[in-house]
Amino acid sequence: MAETNRLNLTGNIAAAIGVVCIVVMVSMGINFFLRANQYESDIAVIDNEAFELAYGVHGVFNEKLTKFRPTYNRRLSLGIFMFIISFAPLMFASMLFRGPSITLMMLIVLMLIIAAGIYIVSPVAAKYEAYNNILKDEPLDTVKSRRVKRAEKLAASYWPLLIAIFLGWSLWTMDWGVTWIIWPVGAVLFAALVGLMELLDKEE
Repeated sequence: MAETNRLNLTGNIAAAIGVVCIVVMVSMGINFFLRANQYESDIAVIDNEAFELAYGVHGVFNEKLTKFRPTYNRRLSLGIFMFIISFAPLMFASMLFRGPSITLMMLIVLMLIIAAGIYIVSPVAAKYEAYNNILKDEPLDTVKSRRVKRAEKLAASYWPLLIAIFLGWSLWTMDWGVTWIIWPVGAVLFAALVGLMELLDKEE
């Protein structure tokens, strides 16, 4: 906005608005995390200890999970589709238009598409996981669950780091038509790292 002289914004005012927006969003994220973590002690029994459901309760929840599974698969597929195509507007804009303002606007569109995908996936994923945690009759410590936990721990640091590299590289070079390649490469590398972690675990 400042470069194209829209809304009569100077560079300093635009930067200040951007920093304030970032601080507000980070504060909102921290608030959500704190509100969610306050229930961690309440669900620790379900997550970590063996328990037995009362007579008939298992069947009720199993029926609810069966009815919910099509909704979960549908929304999960839609969210993954949005993640995959999120870079498309940015890529085509960088190929067809040379103006930096268009490219930056498409970056915002990319972030909005990703945010919409997370908004679609997160509620159904949490509900699906809750059903599975309630229906298990003993602590879930199988090979599959350990593999999932390792992948989750890796993803928690890997994807934010990849986003930081992508944004830093793109904003430094302003060559968005090339930097998008980091996403397919990063996805393949993530799968390779998960496989490597499993191989090292088997050797141990």
